Amino acid sequence: MRRGAMSAPSFLEGTMPLDPETERGYWVARKGVAVMDLSQIGRLKMTGADALDLLHRLCTQDVKGLKVGEGAGAIITNEKGRVLDVINVYVFPDHLFLYTGAGNQAKTAAWLEKYTITEDVQTTDVTGETALVSFSGVKARQLAVAIAGPELEHLGRYQHRPADIGGPEAFITVGGPFGGGTSFSVVLRQRKYVSKALDYLLTKGESLGADLVGPRVHYVLRIEAGATMFGREIDERFNPLEAGMGHHVSFTKGCYIGQEVIARLDAYHKVQKHLVGLFLDDERPAHREDKLTRNGSGVGFITSTTYSPTLKKNIALGYVRTADAAPGTKLIAKTEAGERPVEITPLPFLL
Repeated sequence: MRRGAMSAPSFLEGTMPLDPETERGYWVARKGVAVMDLSQIGRLKMTGADALDLLHRLCTQDVKGLKVGEGAGAIITNEKGRVLDVINVYVFPDHLFLYTGAGNQAKTAAWLEKYTITEDVQTTDVTGETALVSFSGVKARQLAVAIAGPELEHLGRYQHRPADIGGPEAFITVGGPFGGGTSFSVVLRQRKYVSKALDYLLTKGESLGADLVGPRVHYVLRIEAGATMFGREIDERFNPLEAGMGHHVSFTKGCYIGQEVIARLDAYHKVQKHLVGLFLDDERPAHREDKLTRNGSGVGFITSTTYSPTLKKNIALGYVRTADAAPGTKLIAKTEAGERPVEITPLPFLL
């Protein structure tokens, strides 16, 4: 079991070829289980009798009916319907636990506190005192069962259960398709237990091909899955419908901040651009914010790029105006290395 795969978080674009350590970790996920320390993801704790009601009024998702052991993905939007953060919310008997965008937890906590007037709600940033460990890949579900019991075989996305894996009060959550299988994350309520938890996962998963991988592997897999990242595909420039996150939006729940704008965009088909997948035609690098053109006119820009070892191609995510966003459309990317052809393709590239 290798511990050398961990490195300082770095989400720079990957171009052909990937560095050897990232490619090794990539195939760990595609053939077994990739274990990652993703503690850079933000984490908040909301307590008080009105916590769920307040969050319901401040996010796009219908969370009011969630029960203990359940959760949901949701988006916090501003008055213009633009994305402030994409969150996961998990319900416990006496509190809510939230994942936020990496580095965005303070801003999100401040937004929640801004609208806490007379409500009985306390929002606490627990990113520094907790840890988040993720594992994904074709055999991830088998590892989840091995560490938390047979119930994990059938739990759906956002459901969560207690897990005794390295420290007190840990819990395991079910994520979405990622790296060839279902993804899972483990929250450790005390950060000091993170090394013990990683060792436990690697030991329990040794027969499944589990190994520790670095953050670049997560970056490659999430682009293949068409998953957004805060600061890349998600920020205040975009609304949820442009980002392809309509599944995080309830159109029947009633009012929340930004609801009227998003409802109008949907009802009148006014979404101006869409997040798309892009195949890049050759080995020359492309980068975030490189412009996309069609027939000489600007139609969009790139947000993330990487090389996919499975597809044997450079791939990218980007925003393209609606009129030019159909799969199969040929565009030109204006990069430092010169103009290069790209083609729009449906997302995800791979699950």
